Amino acid sequence: MVAVTAKKTPHGSEIAAFAKKSQQLKLEGDVLFAKSDLGGALEKYMKAQQLALRGSPEFLAIVANKAAVHLKNGSVGAAIAECDTALDASPDYKPALLRRASGYELIQQYGKAKSDLERALSSDPTDDAVKGRLDKVKRSLTQQDKAKRTGRPAGLGAGVTQQPRYTKEQIAAARQEYARQQQAAQQTMFTFDVTYQGEVKSIKLPVSLKYTTLTDAIKSEFGIDGNFAVKYKDSDGDYITITSRADFRNALTNFAAVAERDAKESNTKPESVIPVIHVEVFPSATEVVETPDHVIPTNLSEGDDQGEDVIEIDEWLLSFATLFRQALVKSMPDVVPKQGTLDLRTVGLDKCCEVLEATVGTEEADGLLNAATEKFQEAAASAIFNWGNAYACNSRRTIDACTPSSSDSTDAALAVAATTRMAELEADYEKVCERFQAALDIKSDFFEAPITWGQQAFDRGKLHHQVSKVSEGKDKTEAEKVTDEMFAFAITKYEEAMAMLPPADRDVVLTEGCEDSNGFKAQILILWGNVLYEQSQVKHSRGVGNWKEDVEAAVAKFNEAGCVKGDITQALLNHTSKEWTTQEDALKTANK
Repeated sequence: MVAVTAKKTPHGSEIAAFAKKSQQLKLEGDVLFAKSDLGGALEKYMKAQQLALRGSPEFLAIVANKAAVHLKNGSVGAAIAECDTALDASPDYKPALLRRASGYELIQQYGKAKSDLERALSSDPTDDAVKGRLDKVKRSLTQQDKAKRTGRPAGLGAGVTQQPRYTKEQIAAARQEYARQQQAAQQTMFTFDVTYQGEVKSIKLPVSLKYTTLTDAIKSEFGIDGNFAVKYKDSDGDYITITSRADFRNALTNFAAVAERDAKESNTKPESVIPVIHVEVFPSATEVVETPDHVIPTNLSEGDDQGEDVIEIDEWLLSFATLFRQALVKSMPDVVPKQGTLDLRTVGLDKCCEVLEATVGTEEADGLLNAATEKFQEAAASAIFNWGNAYACNSRRTIDACTPSSSDSTDAALAVAATTRMAELEADYEKVCERFQAALDIKSDFFEAPITWGQQAFDRGKLHHQVSKVSEGKDKTEAEKVTDEMFAFAITKYEEAMAMLPPADRDVVLTEGCEDSNGFKAQILILWGNVLYEQSQVKHSRGVGNWKEDVEAAVAKFNEAGCVKGDITQALLNHTSKEWTTQEDALKTANK
């Protein structure tokens, strides 16, 4: 089991990870700026700023660099606004003072430029470059004052580049426009190429779209009145119907993979980070309605909007966030609001870490974090289990690919796989074992792992049985030994899985057609019975006398699982021994 550690430093490092990512984005922006890709640089800086804590060195540097981009673009008002943001957080931040001074120079507000340069020089009186700029601005200011007194334009004979003078209202308007552009830049759009009756139209929609957003847009673009379904082709060429935002995400992932593959084949870069989603519209006899991504929690307050997607957040996380906020309010009552949006960047990294560590050490937090341990173990074990499951699925595909064209028999596919693909199947099995054991090391009662592990051992046993059928001497004996070991190992895993089930699932009594007949207990018992059934057939093929005992044990497991008697009877009739030739004989055994 993974216990909650008593050390406190990792919690601070988790917050610091945001700063690290912010630094990486800033460096990427710096590279783009050096290449004169101002749009790309600004996008990187904006993302970096979102991850940086307000007042941190990273935050100040990012904002100052954004100002540099705007200056190079000629967006003086936006550049000054960025510098104001940095200086609000750190009044003496030199790069922001220098860049704001450059902005003021461009709009001929030399008095303000002089003030900023003097403040910058006060922090480092030996900076000759700033001294030179200050002298130039002073000369420009003198020329400007002289022009005012004589009514002569400052640009005539004064050696000063004529620039338009901006009023306070114009600067304020520029700042507002800049804020609007920032917001618009953050509004990422999806592009759908929609095909309907041979006609293709491109539709752009915000990433916050719902299913009805897309269908309404399609109706409007194509003038469709009747019912229709929206589908996309996945990487296997199968049509997938879109009915939810989860489907949008899957489609986006699909086309991102396609774009990456095409770019790799052509040795180019994808045209966009967000790929175009290609969909087709098909007439439908019935209305296709939106399906929710998540189940609506039962504790929604009256009047809460249930029409939107609901993101489920564990209760412990919300409770801990409340504790953390209360601690911040108590520590900084004049900075942190008791309600509403909380911007941790206004608090500062050091203070956040300090309060977070203190909060983690409280008795209330200890109870919450201990409760969360189980959830994190479950998530980690699931991730590693699915990793192993990927190798299990790969083995299944390998075996299926070995099916002869003249047969659809599983045994025929196993026979071919055993003689032609055994090495890679063995390698996949070893990886399955490693991942499933790792999942159990994290969460010892993760019963999904031994269930699937048992099935993999069963398949491996059947493969070695096929090897034994075409082998002689020592090789045959060894293959038979591995077959028996794998069948026994599979049964051991099913026993382990049954013991791991919660008592409510493990102790339930299953009957034919009961509501629990699809539960984990029934699944384990059926798989267990299948191993015993196959083991009896293997023993019969070798001439081992007690093979019928395994059949009876298999029937007992099938009955315990609540299987339909007709299915059990049919299995007996299909047994390779041909012991059961009539329905009555098979039913008699099935009823034991």
